Amino acid sequence: MPDYPALPCYPCPHGSACCAYGVTLSEGEAAALGERYGREKIYRTRWGEWRTRILAGRCAFLVANACTIHADPDFPGVCRGF
Repeated sequence: MPDYPALPCYPCPHGSACCAYGVTLSEGEAAALGERYGREKIYRTRWGEWRTRILAGRCAFLVANACTIHADPDFPGVCRGF
């Protein structure tokens, strides 16, 4: 993983509360992340929206309060906003 500058939000002082709901993915993000990390970590809602799956109350890509796909080129656009 690249060496990121120190951020006031890492480690997250809020227990990764933003990651409790999962995020909406574009078609491209869903295809790429599903291919690389497993389709079980994403799903399509009944309205046709792609989202990250929630496991144990947090995004499936969150492990030990850290995002495991932060450096991925297809890191979700929604997550980039935080």
